[in-house]
Amino acid sequence: MNVLIIEDEHGAAQNLLAILNEINESINTLAVIETVRDAVQWIKHNPAPDAAFIDIHLADGLCFEIFEKAQVEFPVIFTTAYDQYAIRAFKVNSIDYILKPISRDAVEFALDKLKKIYKNRQLLNSDILSQLIRQLGPGKKYRKTFLIHYQDRMLPVPVSDFAYFYIKNGIVYGATFKQEKFVIDQKLDSIEEQIDPENFYRVNRQYIVSRKAIKEAIHYFNGRLKLKVLPTPPDELLISKAKASHFKNWLSS
Repeated sequence: MNVLIIEDEHGAAQNLLAILNEINESINTLAVIETVRDAVQWIKHNPAPDAAFIDIHLADGLCFEIFEKAQVEFPVIFTTAYDQYAIRAFKVNSIDYILKPISRDAVEFALDKLKKIYKNRQLLNSDILSQLIRQLGPGKKYRKTFLIHYQDRMLPVPVSDFAYFYIKNGIVYGATFKQEKFVIDQKLDSIEEQIDPENFYRVNRQYIVSRKAIKEAIHYFNGRLKLKVLPTPPDELLISKAKASHFKNWLSS
């Protein structure tokens, strides 16, 4: 098992390394990283680990910035001295949330939980959780129109006119089937909560795509899927291996 440790406290990192070695000597630690910046670069340029232990407070900010700047396609076990981030942690690929000081029992419990989830071929992530919450909750009324500020006017644009929503350089855009592009003064997460999940899919942290815009899904490297979308988006759209099965179920439903 290959693991990544993102932890800025030397003592805490060494303690975790010792615990992992005690639990199973075959656990291989790929790297110990101290900052958000270095973590983003490592994730972008290295194969995904089987799991990562990530401290929430890092030397240069909160670890949640990592999920905004890099595509995290592996399960995460959070470690922290604070408990106020638990809800936010479970909105990303979280398996468990361990409070410091870290104990062997807590690490063993988290690893056992990881094995059970993989055995059932289920990855706990925001897409699956959101889908379950929507299915179990009462009938929700989804937004029908976005009011777009354009020059000195306000334009009502039906949600059904949008082929995809995406974020680029910190700005959120909505692209229509008529190849119009509008700035939307909302976060992408907020848009996702307002539109019908039957008609739109959160492909990754940068894109939400309309079902009508998807022309085909192509098998890509390492179990991923590559989407052909019209109008053509400014970026290549890839579905991670972890989300591929969930996406195919959504597309065929």
